[in-house]
Amino acid sequence: MNHENPLPEGASQKTGLKKRRVSWVGGGIILLFALSALGVGYWFWISGHQTIASSQLGRALGTQSKVGEITFGLKEGHLALTLTDVSLYAPGSQEKAIVVPQASLELEPLKLTGGQLHLKRAIFQRPIIRLFRDRSGEVRLLGSPLSEFLRKAGKGWKIGPFSLETIQELEIKEGRIELVDHFASRHPPYPISAAVDLTAVGLSPVNPWSFQGKGRLLKNGLDEPLPTFRVVGRLGLTSADGHPSGLSPAQIELTLKDFRPELVRDLFPSGPSWPQVRGLMDLTVRYVGKSIQEFQSSGRVDLSSLVLDDSRIFREPFHLSHLFLSYEGQRHGDRLSVKGALEGKGLAPEGFPLNLQGGFTLRGLSLKQRSLEVELSSSPFSLEESKRYLPWKVMSPGLAGFLGAELSKGRIVSLEVKGSGRPEDLSHVERAINAGLLSAQLTFEDLTYRFSPHFPPAQDLRGSVLLEKGRFSFSDLQGTSRSSRLMEGKGTLALSAHHSPLDLDLKVRLNLGEYLSDINFNSLPPRFHSLKQLKGLKGKGELDLLLGGIIEGDYPESFQGKMSLSEGEFPQDRLPLPLSQLHGPVSFDTQVIQTPALQGMVGSSPFSLRATVADYQQPLPKIDLVLKASLAARDLKGLLPAGLLVGLASAKPLDLRLSLQGTSEELKVRQELNLSPASYSAFGGEKPPTLSNRLFLEGLWKRGEEEQRLDIQTLVFSLPSSQVRGEGRIRLQPHPYLQLSLQVPRFGLPELAQFAWGKEGWSGDAHLSGAFRLDGPWEEPGKIQISGQLELRGKELNIPQLAAPLEQLKASLSSNGERVSLRSGQLQLSGSPFNITGEFLRSPQPEVRFQLVGTELNLDQLLRKAPPQEEALKGLEGLSRARPEDPPEPGVDLIGFLSRQLKENPIFHARWEGKIDLGTLTFRSFPLQGVRIAGSAGSQQLELSDLAFRLDQGRVQLKTLFRSPYEGRPMLKFAIQAVDLDTQAALRRLGLQENLLSSSFYLEGTLTGMGETEDQILNSLEGKASLELKKGRIHRFSWLSRIFSLMNLYQLVQARLPDLTSEGMPFDWIRGDFTVKKGVAHTENFLLQSTAMSMSAVGDLFLRKGTLKMIVGVQPFQTLEKVVGLVPFVGYILIGKDKKLVVAYFQVKGKIGDPAVAPRPIHTLSKGILGIVERTIRLPMELPHQIPIIGKESFWKRIYRWIKVW
Repeated sequence: MNHENPLPEGASQKTGLKKRRVSWVGGGIILLFALSALGVGYWFWISGHQTIASSQLGRALGTQSKVGEITFGLKEGHLALTLTDVSLYAPGSQEKAIVVPQASLELEPLKLTGGQLHLKRAIFQRPIIRLFRDRSGEVRLLGSPLSEFLRKAGKGWKIGPFSLETIQELEIKEGRIELVDHFASRHPPYPISAAVDLTAVGLSPVNPWSFQGKGRLLKNGLDEPLPTFRVVGRLGLTSADGHPSGLSPAQIELTLKDFRPELVRDLFPSGPSWPQVRGLMDLTVRYVGKSIQEFQSSGRVDLSSLVLDDSRIFREPFHLSHLFLSYEGQRHGDRLSVKGALEGKGLAPEGFPLNLQGGFTLRGLSLKQRSLEVELSSSPFSLEESKRYLPWKVMSPGLAGFLGAELSKGRIVSLEVKGSGRPEDLSHVERAINAGLLSAQLTFEDLTYRFSPHFPPAQDLRGSVLLEKGRFSFSDLQGTSRSSRLMEGKGTLALSAHHSPLDLDLKVRLNLGEYLSDINFNSLPPRFHSLKQLKGLKGKGELDLLLGGIIEGDYPESFQGKMSLSEGEFPQDRLPLPLSQLHGPVSFDTQVIQTPALQGMVGSSPFSLRATVADYQQPLPKIDLVLKASLAARDLKGLLPAGLLVGLASAKPLDLRLSLQGTSEELKVRQELNLSPASYSAFGGEKPPTLSNRLFLEGLWKRGEEEQRLDIQTLVFSLPSSQVRGEGRIRLQPHPYLQLSLQVPRFGLPELAQFAWGKEGWSGDAHLSGAFRLDGPWEEPGKIQISGQLELRGKELNIPQLAAPLEQLKASLSSNGERVSLRSGQLQLSGSPFNITGEFLRSPQPEVRFQLVGTELNLDQLLRKAPPQEEALKGLEGLSRARPEDPPEPGVDLIGFLSRQLKENPIFHARWEGKIDLGTLTFRSFPLQGVRIAGSAGSQQLELSDLAFRLDQGRVQLKTLFRSPYEGRPMLKFAIQAVDLDTQAALRRLGLQENLLSSSFYLEGTLTGMGETEDQILNSLEGKASLELKKGRIHRFSWLSRIFSLMNLYQLVQARLPDLTSEGMPFDWIRGDFTVKKGVAHTENFLLQSTAMSMSAVGDLFLRKGTLKMIVGVQPFQTLEKVVGLVPFVGYILIGKDKKLVVAYFQVKGKIGDPAVAPRPIHTLSKGILGIVERTIRLPMELPHQIPIIGKESFWKRIYRWIKVW
C-alpha cells in the first residue's frame, strides 16, 4: 500500500451498506484503472485524438454475473466484505469478461446513508479482466466501448443508488488482463495477456490520486526474456467537457523493457503492420498535463539487435546493433510539437562500422496537419558493404541501377539525410524524393563509376552529391579513367522510374590513346558507330563536356563539348599516311562534330583542316571539309592511287587544297593541286621542276552497295600557256576503270617538250589541239584505250639543239583505241620539205612504224655542236700520239647501255620499225647521197637491216644486229661493204689538211662478238675482213718513215727512191685479208705494191689493247751495186740469184698509232714466216665479194680509226 500519496483533503468519508452487486462493480472499476494504467503510455501516442476520462458503468447492474461466496464482517469500525469466485459476463454472451477469485473490500458504513460509497481498502487477488476487440478494432469492456466507458467517467461513478466517492487504497495482486479478438485477424491469432501488480492511493473521480504498478506481457511463442513494464503516476481531475479544472496536472511515467516491436500487430491490428521488424526495445515515456489537449511529454527508446526484414523495401534483412531515440513534446489544444534525437550504432551481426545520428520534429495533431522534419547523418562507410542494406525495393529503376550496377568500390565520407513533410508521405521514399520531401547530401572518395559497358569506367572519383527534389546535384567531382583525369565536374542527374534527365558539366584531361584502347568498338550502339573512326588515335586533350537530357539506355539524350587536342597521332594502318602533331580545337554535340582549324602533319608534311560532320549518329552523316596541305612529294605519292604521277619528286612542298561536301555515299569533291615544283614521268620523259603546272578537279564521289566511283565534272590540267580539260568517270570498286573525255584547246609543243622531256629553250607557236577519250583499267595504264584526234599546227618551232627552226608544221594524230596514226605530217627545215607518217599498233603486240622522206638534211649545220672536223682531228691526233701508259677515255659502256635499254626501257616493250629516205644527208662534212635507212628494235634486239648511201663516187652499205636475251650473253654482229671511196677526200673532210694517204678505198667484212661489255665483245670477236687501196700515194706514215730511215732513205732518195714528205710514195695497190679470232686480227698477206718497192707484213692486231705485232718485209726495186753500199745493215738483206736486193726485214711492235720499229735478222725468222713474206710479195691479193652483217656504230668507229691509221 502506498502511503506517499494520501487522499486529498475534503474527501467524503460517508459509509453505508452495500448490496451484493456492488462488490463486483467495484472490482470492475479497480480492474479498469489497472488496465488504464497499463495502456496510458503507449496507447496514448497511437490514439492521441481519443479522449481519456473517468469511466462509469451505467448499465453494469444489468450485466449477467455470478458470485461464488460473500462474507461480511467488521474490521476496525469498517465493514469488511469478501467475495470469491466472482464472474461477470459480456452482455449477450457466455464469455466471462471479469473473473475475480477473491476480492476484499473495506467500507465506511456510516456514509452509505448519504448515498455515498467510500472504500477504505480494496484488494483483488489474481483477477482476470478480458477485453474483447471486434473487427473494427474497437475494444469493449463489459459490452461498452472502452473509449466511451472512460470518456463518461468524468461525470462520476454511480453504483446503483450510490456514488463512489473514493477508494483510499487499491491493490491488485497477481492480476491478469487478456485481450481477446472476436474476429480472424490479418495476423496469426496469438492470445496476448499481461500479468499485473497495481497499487492506487486516493482513487476518486473528483480528486487527484496516485498509482504505481508493474507487470509483464504474456504471449504464446514469445521468446525469453518476457517484456516487462512499470507505471507510476498521479492523476489530476478533469471536467466532463474535457477542459482543465484548474487542479494539479496528471503525471505519468511508463517504462517498458525487452518489448518486441512485433507485439504491436497483436495490440493494434488495425494500425500499421510491423511484421518485418524484430528486436528488443526499452521504452520510457513521461507525461505531465491536465488533459489530453494540454500536456508535455518526453521519453527514450532504446532498440537493440534491431532487424528490419521487409521484402518490399530491402533485398535482405537490415540489422542495426543499437538505436537510441529520445523526444520532448507538448500539446496546447490543436497544436502539437515533438522534438527528438536518435543515434544508431553498427550494423549487426556483421559489425559493419556505421554510426547514425540525427533528430526530428513532429508538428500537428490531425493527419492533414501533421508534419515531420527529420535530419540524419552517418559516419564514413564503404559503399560496397552498404549496398546490401539499401532500400532497393522502394527505389526507382534509374536510382537502383545507378547505385547498384554503375557505382562500385570507394567509401562514403559523410552522409546527411533530411526530410520534411507528412509522415505518411515520407514513408513512400521514391515519391518523397521526387517531391522534394526527402533530401540527402554526401561526400565520397575512391568510387568507380561504369556508366556503360562499352567505355572505360571512371575511377578514384571524389566529390559531393546533393539528392534533392528527385535530383542528384554533383559538385567538385574529380577522378581518373585509365590515364585520363577528371579535373572538375558539376551538374545534376534527375532520377525517376523510366528516365533520368541529366545536366552535367565535366572538365577532363584526356590521354586518348589509352582511353580509346579500352573502348569495345564492336559492341557500340548504332548512334556511336562513328567513334570507330577514332580507333588508334593517340594524343592529349583538354575536354569540356556538357551532358544533358534524358538518359536513353546507358547514354544521355544530348551532350556537347569542346576539346583542345595536342600531340595527336593517327596510325598509318587506318590512313594512307600517318597523322602526327595534331593540335587544335574540336567541338561536338549530339548532331555535329566540327573543327575550325585542326593542324598537324600528314606524313612529314604540314596541313590544316576545317571540317563539319553533321548527323554523325545517322547512317549517312553530312560532311563539309576543307583540307589545306603543303605536301612533300613522297607524302603526295602516298595519298594518290598507285600508277598516278609516276616518279614524282620535288625539292619544295606541293600545295594541295581539297574540299569535300555531302554524305558518306555521295560527296562533292573539289581539288586544287600545284605541281609546279615537282618532276614526274610524262609521255616517256620527265616533267622538270621549273615548269608551272596545276591540276584542278571537281566531281561527285558515289558509294553504293556494289560500286564506288568518282564522276568527274571538271578536270583541268594546265601549264603556263597550255591546258587540257576533261570530264568522265573513275570507278574504284569493283574492277577499277577509267572513262575520260578530254579536250585540248591548245597544248604548245615547247611546253610539251619541257613538260615531258625537261627540254628548255624550245619556242615557237607549234601546238596540239583536239579531243580524245580514255577507256580502260586505270591500274594498268598499258590497257587503257585511247581514241580521238589531235591536230598539230605551227609556223615555227625552235629547238635549242638545232641551228635552224622547224617551219610550217602540220600533222594529224588519230586513234581508234587499237591504232594511233600519224598522217600528213609535214615540216620544212632550212627550206627543205619533209614528210613523215607513222602508226602505233596496240595488239596483238605493241608496234610502232614510221617513215620519213626528205630532200636535203645538213646535220652539220643543223646541230649546234663543235665543228665535226675539230673533233675528228683531236681524236686522230690523240690516237697517233697515244702512249702505253695513257689511261683509257672515260665513258659509258655501250654494250651495257644497250642491254639495259632493251630489257628495262618501256619504250622497247613495243616493236619499232622505221624507214628514212633522204636525198642528201650531210654529216661530219660527208655529203651522203641517196641515204636509205631501215631498221627495227624490240624483243631484246636492235637491228639495222639496211644503211646505204653514196659518198663522192663510192658506195657504202652497212648491216648490224645486237641481241640481248634475258638469259645468256649479248651478241653483236655486223657487216660492211665500202666500194670506191676517195680516201684523200674523206681524210680532208675529217680535217686533216696534210696529205697522209690518197687512193681509192675498198672494204668488206663480217664480225661477230659476244659479251656484256665492250671489252668482252672485243675479246670475243670472230670473223673476216678484207681491204684494198688502189692507185694512190703514201705521203706520211710514222712507222713506214722509220723503216726508210733505217734503210738510209736519204741515200735511197739520191738513188731516185720516192720522197714520202714531198712527193709521197706512189703505189699500185695495198691489199690485205684479216682473220679475227677471240679479238685478235691475224693477217698473212698484207701487201703493198709500188714501182719503187714491194712490202709485205705478217702478224696480229690486238683489237681490245690497240696494239700490233708484225714482221714487215721490204723489197726495193734497185740494183745491188747502187743500194748495197748505202745500206748500213747489209747482214739483214736477202740477195737473190739476179743480184737484186730481195727483202729487208723489220719488226713493228707496240701501239698502233706509234709502234716501235727495229731491223730483224734473217736467221731469227722462221721458214714459215719467210715463206709467207716471199709469197705475199709476189702473189696478188684476192678480196671476197659477199656483203656480211656489220655491228654497232661506236664499235665500227673504233675499227675505222684503226684502219685510217694504216
